[in-house]
Amino acid sequence: MNAQKNPTICLIYLICGDELVELLHNSLASLKMTNARPDVIIYTSSSSYAKIEKIVDQYSPQLSIEVIEFIKSSNSLDISNYSNYGTQGFNYITSIKWDVILKTLDKHYETVVYADCDLVFIADFSDYIKSSSHIFACGIQSESSPSFPPNYCTGFMYFTRGAADFLKKLSTVNVAYAHKYNDQDVFNMIIKENPHVVKDLLALPEALFQNGLLYQTHSGAKFPELVGELRPYLFHANYVIGVENKINLLKRSKLWFLLE
Repeated sequence: MNAQKNPTICLIYLICGDELVELLHNSLASLKMTNARPDVIIYTSSSSYAKIEKIVDQYSPQLSIEVIEFIKSSNSLDISNYSNYGTQGFNYITSIKWDVILKTLDKHYETVVYADCDLVFIADFSDYIKSSSHIFACGIQSESSPSFPPNYCTGFMYFTRGAADFLKKLSTVNVAYAHKYNDQDVFNMIIKENPHVVKDLLALPEALFQNGLLYQTHSGAKFPELVGELRPYLFHANYVIGVENKINLLKRSKLWFLLE
């Protein structure tokens, strides 16, 4: 994988089901509160298109957002609506992720950033991604697990055009195993089978690109004598299953920005 220089960033989401729209709304609200202004593309199904278009209007002109109907039913399995984690429907939906990243790179963006909708932006990540993409064609969130190779989280990651062949391999393998595994399972299986690939991947620093295990950095009391301050770019409400539980975690972490 060869890194690219002077990237133009596009942030993409993959939304399947009305149940996820509220989380998407909160993620966009958090993005608007930062100085980050990438183009945004939301790939979705026909069943959620109208509802997403309605909330997108609230962010114009501050955010440039395009909604694209992309998700179709596959292999006699209806994946146009929400599917719970661990189900075959969920696996098929997440297997689409690699194709939408490739599709977006074909729009002549230098760097495509993928974000799950349960992710909240805290600060502008653009300069970090631009700088790191000069060296690494792929950067991906870490799961904070005590293992090597690391367990990566495909809920936040970036790719440049230099990673196109890697993305095509991920797509091919994921489609073949979508009946059994989700996209993150497939990504980590490929890395474990080819550990030399780790040198080409940037594991994004966990203190800056936070996963759900670090929620206490937002909800706990601060030590007054501490001379430094943690300044993360984002928080990902993973390690929690279910939309309602994710929303409750974000509220407890003071990272829920929608009015009740």
